[in-house]
Amino acid sequence: MPHGVDRHIFHHDRWREIGQRLYAAAIERAAPDIILIPSFFESEAVVNLSHLDPAIPRVVLMHDLIPLIEQREYLDAYPETKADYLRRVEEVKKADHLVCNSAFTAREAIQWLGIEDSRTTPIWADAEARFRPDGDSETQSKALLRAHGVEGPFVLHTGAVDPRKNVDLLIRAFGRLPAAVQATQRLVLAGPISGAERDALAASARRHGVPADALIVLGHVSDELLVALYNGCSAFVFPSRHEGFGLPALEAMRCGAPVLAANATSLVEVVGDEAARFDPDDPQALAEKLERVLTDAAWRAERLAAAQEQAKRFSWDRAAALTMSVFEHLVSAEDNPRRADPAMVSNTGGKPRLAFVSPLPPAHTGIANYSEELLPALAEHYDITLVTDEPLVSDALIEAFGPPLEPDGLREAASAFDRVLYQVGNSPFHSFMADLMDAVPGVVVMHDAYIGGLWFGEPAQFQAPIDGAGKGPPWAQAVRVSHGIGAVAEALGMPRSAFIDQYPASWPIIERARGVIVHSRHARELVERHYTSDATKHWAVIPHLRALPQEADCDAARERLGLAPDAFIIASFGMVAPTKRCKTLLEAWMDSRLAGDHRCQLIFAGPLDLGEYGAALTAMASSPGAGNIRFTDRLTDEAFADWLAAADVAVQLRGESRGETSGAVTHAMAHGLPVLVNTHGSMAELPDDAVYKIDDPIESDALIRALEALHDDAEPRERLGAAARALIATAHAPIACAAEYAEALERAYARDRVSANGLVDALDAEAIQRLGAADQEHLATAIATTLPMGNPRQRLFIDVTATAASDRVTGVERVAQRLVESWLIDSPEGFRIEPVRLVESEGDWCYMTAMDWMRRINGGDLAGLRDEVVDPGPGDILGIVDISGQQLVAAVDSGLHQQLRANGCLVFAVVHDILPVTHPHCFPPGADKTHQRWMEAVSTFDAIFGTSKAVRDTVRGWLVENQPERVEVIKTGHFALGTDHIATSEMGDEPPPNLDLPTDRRLFITVGTIEPRKRHQQVLDAFEHRWAAGSTDCLVIVGKEGWQELPDRHRRDIPETVKRLSGHPERGQRLFWLDGLNDSELDALYHQADGLIAASEDEGYGLPLVEAGARSVPILARDIPVFREVAPAQTCFFQGLTGAALATALDDWAPQRERDECPGQSEASVSWRESAKQLWAQIRS
Repeated sequence: MPHGVDRHIFHHDRWREIGQRLYAAAIERAAPDIILIPSFFESEAVVNLSHLDPAIPRVVLMHDLIPLIEQREYLDAYPETKADYLRRVEEVKKADHLVCNSAFTAREAIQWLGIEDSRTTPIWADAEARFRPDGDSETQSKALLRAHGVEGPFVLHTGAVDPRKNVDLLIRAFGRLPAAVQATQRLVLAGPISGAERDALAASARRHGVPADALIVLGHVSDELLVALYNGCSAFVFPSRHEGFGLPALEAMRCGAPVLAANATSLVEVVGDEAARFDPDDPQALAEKLERVLTDAAWRAERLAAAQEQAKRFSWDRAAALTMSVFEHLVSAEDNPRRADPAMVSNTGGKPRLAFVSPLPPAHTGIANYSEELLPALAEHYDITLVTDEPLVSDALIEAFGPPLEPDGLREAASAFDRVLYQVGNSPFHSFMADLMDAVPGVVVMHDAYIGGLWFGEPAQFQAPIDGAGKGPPWAQAVRVSHGIGAVAEALGMPRSAFIDQYPASWPIIERARGVIVHSRHARELVERHYTSDATKHWAVIPHLRALPQEADCDAARERLGLAPDAFIIASFGMVAPTKRCKTLLEAWMDSRLAGDHRCQLIFAGPLDLGEYGAALTAMASSPGAGNIRFTDRLTDEAFADWLAAADVAVQLRGESRGETSGAVTHAMAHGLPVLVNTHGSMAELPDDAVYKIDDPIESDALIRALEALHDDAEPRERLGAAARALIATAHAPIACAAEYAEALERAYARDRVSANGLVDALDAEAIQRLGAADQEHLATAIATTLPMGNPRQRLFIDVTATAASDRVTGVERVAQRLVESWLIDSPEGFRIEPVRLVESEGDWCYMTAMDWMRRINGGDLAGLRDEVVDPGPGDILGIVDISGQQLVAAVDSGLHQQLRANGCLVFAVVHDILPVTHPHCFPPGADKTHQRWMEAVSTFDAIFGTSKAVRDTVRGWLVENQPERVEVIKTGHFALGTDHIATSEMGDEPPPNLDLPTDRRLFITVGTIEPRKRHQQVLDAFEHRWAAGSTDCLVIVGKEGWQELPDRHRRDIPETVKRLSGHPERGQRLFWLDGLNDSELDALYHQADGLIAASEDEGYGLPLVEAGARSVPILARDIPVFREVAPAQTCFFQGLTGAALATALDDWAPQRERDECPGQSEASVSWRESAKQLWAQIRS
């Protein structure tokens, strides 16, 4: 059943059509080779076979048609059920094949459905493995029977008691048994039997001479009891008049029971043994066979032997093999509709109507000329209407196709077209198409893999104004959707050309397209480097078309160009720019023999770069010994054709390809020129016998050898030119390319049936309107979850709910920010980063992007982009890296994260510590319960990662005690937190002026918020003890006052600590409290400090120890597991909770510091980027 689709919708007229289409789309979304519907009539969801792609064979497993054949008994009293059943019957008739559970059912299908015999195949069924002789468990089975009131010998029937089951015949036959036989048996009836039916059975027994104590009606029985009944019965009787298979008879046979069955319908095939069958209308016949099986041991043995042999004919392996043979035939059959080309018929008959959206001549863009060449050939397949925003279109095109529509005209007339085709390139000529595709999606021809230039209209300025929707300029929206918010931040301030070169920015186009066509495998591969490979799975690769020109008169062209008849002309066609490697060609020319031959000329036939590059080339060409070099600059079409006709060799080099296909190469090949190319981009795909290839990157010597070889030998020039022209005449011919276009268009539209856009197109707009707002929202959710839109990459969503709501960059918030920053700089392969926050509206929770927070850490406005709701889906990952407390708990309770996981999103949480649970006295009253609830919430996720081994171990212990069922299910791990290595100025040991700390005495520092667990009062007690003894050492406490938002009664010892620090007589002398240091000031303090004291009662990590160790600051730390884990080698440890104990440790520490003999385990500090990599490694493992 599709996500979000309730089963009941298939039984309501207003939902039925929508539900069926959605169900069919969900099936096709899986791209099956064949569709098997194993229970067509019994399933709540009706599959409308008309909605399924006819190219995919559809097979129905037919169990029986009893309700259709016996409508008066089963349907007439229930009009709604009858209507539903008859609708299903009509659907079954559309199946490509019926696999039936008996030959009898196959014959009924042929008769009652009017289908051909060739469309049915009996496969037969089998009993489940549990139906077998009880053997060693006989005693247990008898005990089970006694427990249900069944003792002594008995005759058994199982199943319902409706009229076709013919149970009354069995009662009448049992009543006719001789008294002596009847006295030894009971009649047991088991099955779904109602109270009224029990009464009717008892009345029938009385009428037909069955003693009241001889009839046992068990009703529904368990599987275990059913097996015991089959094994324990004297005989199993199945008098049914009509069955599709008759499984109870086979089950009894498998258990070793003698079976008597009606000589009717499919039971003839199942039971086989003619002697064991009876007339279903003759109670005397049954009575005689029943008496004989109960009294004649030899006859009974014969029936058992025959049953055992008959049962061997049935097996699931046989059924599966027969079914597979049907599948294989349907998939491989010559008349399989998959082998046929998609239908090319308009909704109104004739050719399909095609809206062709493109810039058109006389627009100065290569795609306009390309479209002009394609259109006549494509018109053989479609009735074409042109669509463009160009104010002028050539008279020839208007004469051939009529006046073009403007974009708004296509919006208004979209329903009149069967197909829409967009020609898209990397320039503002195509900007009008982006919005048009939203309204009228179609198949897109991407002439470039990078299309950043499309997002800039004229004037083409990088910083475009924010649009009316407040979502940011088009370029920013395109980059955000294509590459993530980090790419938007990086792109700000880039020159426009650098932006276009760096970012494909093509996902909005790809996402909207019903299908995509490119001109090379290279273009597809470029896209796959930036997006998922699934994005290009169904793309069509169609060669860049080129009409074959008539063979030109070389001599006449040379005369018009003023060239000598014997000149040897090497030409490079197209724009003279760095990407064409013109400088490389020029340098090779100047180093070759050709530069010294006055007959040889190098021609750059195309517009010259007007910047530094063009100036450098012209200067090189003017240098002594450069030879005959000419730059033609921009050419008319006629002059360009003359140069193609006049040239002896074309050299088309390329670098920094962005997926485009060189029109200059195909022009030269079409004119029969030998073309020298480097194996870069799409040119590497050209056949080796059609062009002269040199390796990429280009080596100067190889290029020189190639130029000289082509000059020296006419034979390979002629051979290459002929092969090139032949290739253009076939693979690149407009008529061939147009045929490939038509096939690609039709296949794309056929596949689009299973997309969200295709489904919406297929739904009846009026039916959707009748649903009402609530049901429309339900439908939207169902479509979004069942047919999710693709994403350019998998997404790593980072929940920064608490961090985004705070202005602090310390503790947990600092960790969250540093992880996000690190991942934005160095994104995990295949993933893009999206910081998000929880949002609630009327009890509904969702995630939205955290744009305000991103602006804050980026220091810019991010091009005006605004928050959007995100919808994590299959393959995505959501990580909770801070502590949003009750917000997260409420969201988890609402089912949000459970739904995300059901949709295929992996969810993990970073646990910084569980100290409120383990050390409740160090936290505000009630914090233990709140944190316990938070832990219970995150324990429902896929994984929990601690910020240290100690935290990981504590979490595992908590799970064992509180959520033992999750211990083996949830993954746990750990990673190291990073430390900032801030580059300081050359300040020596001098602190920044604003710290105003002594430089002539030793400074000992503590770093951390003023909270109970930090044990500031113990540290202060220790120094007071030492000061009283004459020590001049200074104590510097770095940290803000904690929990200021709480009333004092909830802040434990914080008010007392603050009071002592604020009013201490040594403050400003030997005691300093710094509550507002930035990162650079803290770094300078570390460099001045003589030691760090870490007295916390417990921690989740101990970042100050790592920071101090990275700066070689000696450390005295409490002996707790996490400090042992993260502290560097010079650390000394102490125990005890009193000031005197710490004072003694400080005294003992001094000589050890001098001798650098402090013991302790060490774990090297890591950068935040390394920390993020460690966490990612845990996630992916």
